[in-house]
Amino acid sequence: MVNNKKEFIEKLNTEELVQLFENLLPNMGLTSVKRTSVNCVEVEISVPNAGNYINCYLFFNEPLAKGYPHIAILIEEINKKLNSGCSKIYIVSNHSISTGLQLELERGSSKKKSIEFYQNSDILTNIEDNYSDYWRHTDQSLISYEKEFENKMTESFQIKKLVEYKAAYQKLLSIFIEPNLFLRTDDKQSTKKAFTKIHLERVIDENDRLLMLHGDPGTGKTRLLNEIGRLLINRNTKNSGKRYLPIFIDTINLRDTISEKGEIDLCTLILENRLKEHFDGLSFDELVANYQLVLLVDSIDEFEEKFKTKITNELESLMDKGILVFLGTRSNTLEAFKKSAGKNLKDVYIQKFNNQQVEKFASRYFEGKGNRAEGLLESLRENKILDKLPVTPLNLSLMSILYEETNQQELPATLNDIYDKFSNLLLGRTMVDKSIDFLDITVKENILGTYALELLKRKNSELLTKDEFIKFFEDKLSSISGTIDISLLPKALDFIIEHTGLLVLQRGKYVKFRHDSYMEYFAAKEIFKNHREMEDDLVENFFDVNWQFAAVFYGGQSRRMSSFLEKIIKK
Repeated sequence: MVNNKKEFIEKLNTEELVQLFENLLPNMGLTSVKRTSVNCVEVEISVPNAGNYINCYLFFNEPLAKGYPHIAILIEEINKKLNSGCSKIYIVSNHSISTGLQLELERGSSKKKSIEFYQNSDILTNIEDNYSDYWRHTDQSLISYEKEFENKMTESFQIKKLVEYKAAYQKLLSIFIEPNLFLRTDDKQSTKKAFTKIHLERVIDENDRLLMLHGDPGTGKTRLLNEIGRLLINRNTKNSGKRYLPIFIDTINLRDTISEKGEIDLCTLILENRLKEHFDGLSFDELVANYQLVLLVDSIDEFEEKFKTKITNELESLMDKGILVFLGTRSNTLEAFKKSAGKNLKDVYIQKFNNQQVEKFASRYFEGKGNRAEGLLESLRENKILDKLPVTPLNLSLMSILYEETNQQELPATLNDIYDKFSNLLLGRTMVDKSIDFLDITVKENILGTYALELLKRKNSELLTKDEFIKFFEDKLSSISGTIDISLLPKALDFIIEHTGLLVLQRGKYVKFRHDSYMEYFAAKEIFKNHREMEDDLVENFFDVNWQFAAVFYGGQSRRMSSFLEKIIKK
């Protein structure tokens, strides 16, 4: 953003000042704006039952004070405008306009009370009230895209609307505690790799081609990628060279490139689906030439090898064109990027919150609520939860919500217990619509568990559409139609999607768990309760990231943890 706005405004030349008002005036509700000369703009105003009026704006990029050498010419021009039909004259200067000059112009005007004045302070006020985007930069197409990117940022935050009946939880959206980030570097004293702690701004600077963000579930990889995009947008206001064009790509976007309708390449996906609305008429190569494109790829971990190879090859080609890629991953290594391995591939690892970060999060979450933050921290210390559990942003958010909702009762001491209590909290809400009161907590759990297991078994993050989701459960539950009124099932499933907070309708079409951790938890619970025969599947697929973390939850469910662990070790 511009640091000294007054100084910035005063440096504008006449052309830049007029262009500013050509964009500012419509934002003030004045839609019929017409430039009539180098330093004049006319605005036609229609008043019901009174006809049309024309206001005239005259622009000056210099201070206007008593003794102004061209005062006689200016008075003559004002009167000419008033006599030719202008109702009011606005004298606009990006510097100061003295009281003496204002009085002199008013005395020379042929119509009294027909002159208004806009000096630098008035311009600044109107920009703040009506055109705050002006402070970004002058590329209007890019500004339009940047605004859309920022508006969509919150849609990707996994905690959004997780508990809809408490508006206070929306503050979780505004809490961003930068995690501990470690850059893997070469140790010059040995062949070993070393790790250097860095801040997020430096993470951006380190990327010359490909930077991978490694982190366990819930460490905030998606949020970090979005924050990188936001920081790049902020840099655009100070950047005199190529401006950044950050593009967030999630697994559903990547699924579009390998759909049954036919494969498409990432260039087509980016241009047609993400940028065309804002940069219509520009080819992909022109975009690459005009902007520094930055791809923020959420993950490719979930894809089969053949599709992962397709995606990585296309990313490599894009990187060869100068496009930067930030890639989130749960895996320690991604062998697919062999080409980039010798071309400035960087690895950054996200570590769990330390005690200071936990305290900072709690203080911000419980801000203005007395000693609740200290109460949460005390509960975490007493149960040694900070030592036992991965303290990630997601897990800390869940614990804060539980502490708030259960009237500051003792927190669960295991990851499974936290997820159990949290899901019970969400699924146990009272039904408002009595026609679907058969949808008790057990039925909701069974539906979520069945769907989670179905997704776990599917390849390449393949989700069901809402219609497919409803049809899937109509078929599943048709055998118990005497117990459940199948005709009410669509209504009941709608309720689960819209109100449990655990599912989301992505793009208004695909039914998705808000976080992979929720899918893995419910799938593990479903296997433990109803499909013990699939324990061997958990072992067999252990090196698939989703199956692996489902296995972790399953191990927490099972009292036969030792035998299950032995199977994993043998694997």
